[in-house]
Amino acid sequence: GTVTRPQLTKIAILMGELGFTDDQRDDKLNAVSRVVRRELSSSKDLSRNEASALIDTIERCDKDWDKLQMLLDAGDAPAGDQ
Repeated sequence: GTVTRPQLTKIAILMGELGFTDDQRDDKLNAVSRVVRRELSSSKDLSRNEASALIDTIERCDKDWDKLQMLLDAGDAPAGDQ
């Protein structure tokens, strides 16, 4: 299925907690794309499973950008089913 509105809201909140601002749309999309391992033109392109994996991954990193970067660099972020 496709991403739900509550998931999009949660992702927006989490991205803010990671330190992204509203004017950093491209940076946010690049980060999201790295986590789900595919290029996105909008967060609305996420599947429900990808959104869930993204939320879980950010929360697993305690909403800490440096920890998320290390997780991504180690290839340990889960790819959601499309």
